[in-house]
Amino acid sequence: MGFLTARSLPFIILLIMTNPHPMLNHEINLSINYSNHVKSHPTTVQRPEVEKLTHEDVVSLTRTFMDKLVQETDEQYRVIHFHSKRELVGDFRDVSSLSLAKRIVDLYYKEHDNQLYIIPTETPPWFVENQPYEQEIEGEQVKITQYNKTELYGNYKITLYFILDEQHGWIIEDVQYD
Repeated sequence: MGFLTARSLPFIILLIMTNPHPMLNHEINLSINYSNHVKSHPTTVQRPEVEKLTHEDVVSLTRTFMDKLVQETDEQYRVIHFHSKRELVGDFRDVSSLSLAKRIVDLYYKEHDNQLYIIPTETPPWFVENQPYEQEIEGEQVKITQYNKTELYGNYKITLYFILDEQHGWIIEDVQYD
């Protein structure tokens, strides 16, 4: 079997077209030089460059997140544009992970008699857009860390984790406080 070598491996393809007339069946021989075929396909895979998370992205996403968190209400704190936590959580999908949205909505809202109510309280400590922050890339995730001081919360550290979502672009995956 000396004809089967790594350099030149013949492939024979037998094509038999089935039809009611056996005289129309055909046989085709095809020979391919295997070593040339392998050389024409690179073995290293190039990853596309990941879209960079810009300052404008961070500001836009954190603003929009807070805008979604603070909903318009009537005098009884009933939310005007949403009737359930589930509806409100779904509205966050273009700026945050659903797990983060659910955690935040569960903390700041309650449902009663098929209506959604905001729990009157202060907004959480949040990203301050005109303050410096550190940006660190961790695999597929970008970590933003910021140290702030406010009268209400005193000194705090906020860490926001961003991921690139296939449908919505950059979103906030998680938020942690120290």
